[in-house]
Amino acid sequence: ALVGFSVYSASFAVPFFWDDNDNVVNNVYVKSWFYLPKYFSENLIAGAGLLSNYWRPFLLLTYSLDYHFFGLNQYWWHFVDISLHVLNAFLLFLILSCLFKKRWLSLMVSMIFLIHPLQTEAITQITGRADPLAFFLLLSSVFFYLKKRWTPGIFAFLLALLTKET
Repeated sequence: ALVGFSVYSASFAVPFFWDDNDNVVNNVYVKSWFYLPKYFSENLIAGAGLLSNYWRPFLLLTYSLDYHFFGLNQYWWHFVDISLHVLNAFLLFLILSCLFKKRWLSLMVSMIFLIHPLQTEAITQITGRADPLAFFLLLSSVFFYLKKRWTPGIFAFLLALLTKET
């Protein structure tokens, strides 16, 4: 966790920009629970008066939760995104340890995943959350599968599908 937060600490100063405006700042659906049913019937940026072919109701729900807890304070939005990334590295470690029974190998692979620059855009841009959130839910699903916990595994997989189309 310390390594992950150290590597991405500079992102705390990054304000909302680019897609963040349509997805969060100008999206009235995120700012009021009144629109919650529309998360499941309209596109991701319909609340900003725009049209897209992305349908991500669970992602919208997480944006709305962040907005209701933190407003538009980018520090906390980045904290959530970095935390998801750190949790992904931890889940990857657990899954690899379970599969290969070599903790050192699992730790090395997880650390490479954690610090690799390929992750930068998904972690530092606030609306890049779709990637780490979907991956967290997918890894959770695999972890529960390996532990033969079918119900939480299927539930996590369904939430992953409601987070990002891939």
